[in-house]
Formats: sequence, C-alpha cells, structure tokens
Amino acid sequence: MVFLSGCFQGNNNGNNNSPTPIPTMGKLCSKNGYKTEKNNDGFVTLNDKSMDKLAENNYDLREISGLSCIELLDLADTPVADIEPLKELKKLKILDLSFTAINDISDLKKSTTIERLGLAYTDVSNISSIKSLENLRFLNLRESPVSSVSRLKDLPRLEYVDLRGTNVSILDCKTLQQELPNAKVLCPDPETEGVKNCGYDRKCFATEFKKCRKAKLTERTKGLVFHYEIIGSSDEGEDLCVLEMKYLSHPSDLWLGKKMQCVYNSQQEFETAIKDYSTCTGPLVKLLTS
Repeated sequence: MVFLSGCFQGNNNGNNNSPTPIPTMGKLCSKNGYKTEKNNDGFVTLNDKSMDKLAENNYDLREISGLSCIELLDLADTPVADIEPLKELKKLKILDLSFTAINDISDLKKSTTIERLGLAYTDVSNISSIKSLENLRFLNLRESPVSSVSRLKDLPRLEYVDLRGTNVSILDCKTLQQELPNAKVLCPDPETEGVKNCGYDRKCFATEFKKCRKAKLTERTKGLVFHYEIIGSSDEGEDLCVLEMKYLSHPSDLWLGKKMQCVYNSQQEFETAIKDYSTCTGPLVKLLTS
C-alpha cells in the first residue's frame, strides 16, 4: 500500500505526524473461497492467497462483495475498473485505489465508514461525492487531475489531505488550510502551478502538446504505469517541444525512476511523435532501445 502507508508511517516527505491507525476488534470472515486475516495494524483484510485469486479474476470486486468484515482493501496499482460492489463492504475503513485508472468515485458515496482513502495517480477529477464520507480522516489526491476541493471543508474530521501535483490552485489550497485548521494540507508546489494534469486523458495531453503547454499525463498499460510531462519549448526551434518520460510502476526496479527527455516537433501528432526515440537522451532510452 504505497500511498496509504504514509498515514501510518509518515508521508513521502519524511513527515511523521500523519494520522495513525486505530486497532479494531473486527472478526474474520470467508466466502466463495476468499478468506480474510488481520494485518499488523489489526485491520481485517484479504489474505495473500485471496488477493492472488482476486487478481486471477481481473479484480472483479463482485467476487468479494459478500465479505462484509473487510476493513482494509489495497487495490493500488491494479487494473480495477468497477468499484460499485464496494458499497456492500459495510465495515470498510481503509481503501487504496492509487495508481489505478479509476475516474469516478460516485459509487463510494454510501461507503460512509471509510476513514482513509488513497486516490493518488488516478484519473479522478470530480470529488463532489466525497462530502458523504463523514468519517474520512486521510485523503491522498496526489497527482490526480482534481481542480476543485471546496467540498472538503464539509469534512471536519479530516486530518491529512495531499494535493501535490493536482490542478488545485495555490490560493484554493491555502483557503482549504484555513477552513480545516486541524488538518495537515499539502499544497501543490508553486513552481508547478499552471502545469495541467490531464490524468489519464490522452486527448487532453495531445491538445497541450500541440501548443507545447506544460502538462502531465499518466498511462496504465498491461500493468505498467507510465508518466509523460511537457517541460516546455526547446531552445533549438520554435515548434520543438521537450517531453520528459518515466515509469511510475514497473515489475523491475531497474526501470523505476529512470527518465528520458525527448525533443519533438509539436506540429506532429502526439501519438506519432512518441514512437521516435532518436531525439531522446537519458537512462530510460538506453533501456528501451537495448
């Protein structure tokens, strides 16, 4: 659980004053070959074999909708598509959907028991339905395309909100900090304000590429998560645009964190331009072409 672990052991900046877990007295349950266990923090979750079985069934959450005892569900970095069955999990407290292509969380509006929700690097742009999550304490929206967070002021129990890398303005983030004085709110970096986060919308990113305007795109393909970012115009020519690319998720640690920068003619179609590695430099291009 890459992102929600931050609420237990500190966030990615090394801060350790995030909310800590509350041990529970939940009982275990099983159904249809799926079994639960308690993790080290005392929360009821699927055991490893059941998670493997869920993966074999392409993360069809209908498979586990009858396991009403589940309190923690880690779906980060999975191809989960439909979260509607989660409404049957009446005791769900912790849900991580980070690094998934989920773009609609309206099905969570009845999951009022949720206390910690991870939506980092998702395609979620509308969080209006989150106002019903009255017990929500921890919310990670990092690098999602969300732009409006006005609904969050109605959640007085919030203790931690991560808005880094979103489309939320610095002004709106500072306003939220004032409206939630007891919460730790992490705002976007002022240096990246104005960089449009397109989420998983390739059409949005292609439009920005045409004008070489700063933007970001996340893409999930065959279990791999790839990140594109338009850095800006190149000094080498008016129509030349600099893109930076890296893997956010990859089964090999050798590929993680490796970047490459490419210079493309923005008058080309984005889909055509990115097939050419001849103008690219950096460790990642060496891996891709070796």
